[in-house]
Amino acid sequence: MRFKGVKEYSFYWNIRHSFYHVETYKLIKKEDLFYVSFDPEDESLLDTSEGDQDFILFSEFEGYYIASLA
Repeated sequence: MRFKGVKEYSFYWNIRHSFYHVETYKLIKKEDLFYVSFDPEDESLLDTSEGDQDFILFSEFEGYYIASLA
């Protein structure tokens, strides 16, 4: 994925912390921006949360899907 028009982001890393296995995520649209958290406090909430970690606030994104040939 490629994030465009990034307004804010926050990622944390340290040597003791396993990096990076995404188990849950949250993607929401807020007015004219998108918000994605790759470590949300609660992925069922339809809004941002102070407890969300590893997030990006942006205006556009694009991505590619590669289908398996198997």
